[in-house]
Amino acid sequence: MLAANLLDSIRKATTFQGLIAAFIYLFDPAPKIEADSFKNPGTSYGNTVSGTKAREKINQQCREILDRYNNEEDYELTEEDLAILRQYSGEGGTSRNSEFEYYTPSWLAQGVWGTLRANGFVNGNVLDPCTGAGVFPGTKPRGTIMTACDIDPIGSQIAAILNQGDKIDNMPFEKLV
Repeated sequence: MLAANLLDSIRKATTFQGLIAAFIYLFDPAPKIEADSFKNPGTSYGNTVSGTKAREKINQQCREILDRYNNEEDYELTEEDLAILRQYSGEGGTSRNSEFEYYTPSWLAQGVWGTLRANGFVNGNVLDPCTGAGVFPGTKPRGTIMTACDIDPIGSQIAAILNQGDKIDNMPFEKLV
């Protein structure tokens, strides 16, 4: 449906501005995609706060939640726990700053899924070679099966918790078999 709308908009465009509008529709940072087409509608990954200290505090809370989850028998994650885990951002942009970590915002992942849909992808098997906290598995179309990995043990465990129907491992992509 999205592909047909885009092609129709391109055909009807009589100016360069019309073409731009057609592509903005496709690559809009807040894509107009049916809410029920994603596994976790309304789920937002990424920080709800800004600043180095705030991100470090969220990351520390994530480590504390994982510690309780791993060490307390019968510990059940609350909705608040899950919301905090979705904000995990690794060390990129913190005082420990790693230039090799980037955590994709959910609107961008949804835009990638929308682009794939516009090009005929409905669902299937998909690889995420650097999943972080799991934004791509968390926003995938229904029926999609993800295999994912990450070298960050915290990020990969969070991704596995948040996306339990997917195969998510803590290992480098090069070793994923």
